[in-house]
Amino acid sequence: MLGYVLKRVGHLVIVIWIIITITFAMMHAIPGGPFDSERYVAEEIRAHIEARYRLDEPLYKQYLDYLWHVVQGDLGPSLTYEGRRVNDIIKDGFPKSALLGFISVLVSLLVGVPIGVYSALKHNRWQDHTVMLMAIVGVSVPSFILATLLVYYFGLKLQWLPAAGWGSVQQIVLPALALSGFSLAFITRLTRASMLDVMGQDYIRTAQAKGVAQGVILFRHALKNAILPVVTYLGPLIAAVFTGSFVVEKIFSIPGLGQFFVTSVANRDYTVILGVTVFYGTLLVTMNILVDLVYMFLDPRIVFHKQD
Repeated sequence: MLGYVLKRVGHLVIVIWIIITITFAMMHAIPGGPFDSERYVAEEIRAHIEARYRLDEPLYKQYLDYLWHVVQGDLGPSLTYEGRRVNDIIKDGFPKSALLGFISVLVSLLVGVPIGVYSALKHNRWQDHTVMLMAIVGVSVPSFILATLLVYYFGLKLQWLPAAGWGSVQQIVLPALALSGFSLAFITRLTRASMLDVMGQDYIRTAQAKGVAQGVILFRHALKNAILPVVTYLGPLIAAVFTGSFVVEKIFSIPGLGQFFVTSVANRDYTVILGVTVFYGTLLVTMNILVDLVYMFLDPRIVFHKQD
């Protein structure tokens, strides 16, 4: 297993290098720069600022310099947030995005898995059709539409919960629901499909023929195997929501990592865009590695061979 982990870490390094290269090339391929603004009228002022951040150097030197700093764990200074470094921005924004993401993932699992199991047990009955209809709606409605509806009805019209802001428990409820809408519906459908497949397996029918209690069959045998596709989905899901849903954080005025990223894209803040992208890519690959390791504990049949 150690060899497998080391191999995946090597893949992580290659993936991060590819992400940096593609993102760097795409940013500099777009005309304009972070300091092409009306407020910088004098050409001398803009040239001085670009020299300060080494933007006047050839692109290959900027690229190699950035790679060297990334290896040292330094993501560079922000070009628009005066006196702040990208590491500090991630340090400040990520905990808020992670808390919001953790709650949304928890809601998706605690609600989606039981509903999916219930729907599978009521297969082709009205309960199953109702759950699937709601799941299709949940998957189809974008998060920003759901967020807007929640703000309008519960924040402005009914005034049950704060419409925006961050700091209290009440202010977490609406963005967490908006962020968990798609994943909850997807996990529900995924759990239902997986449960239907597992419940049709021979070992389940054998257990039923032996008179094993339905609860034992459900929780000890069926659910343990049916949950594997959900675990697979959790890897990219956690990485996505933990780094912040850009639109949801913008709508609810949450000072998380997503809001910083949206602002940096609008301001052409190269270092913040690269830093958040590298951070997200690292988290995504890391979560996928952890998911593979969790597989071993959920399914003893999975063995990591040397060639893996």
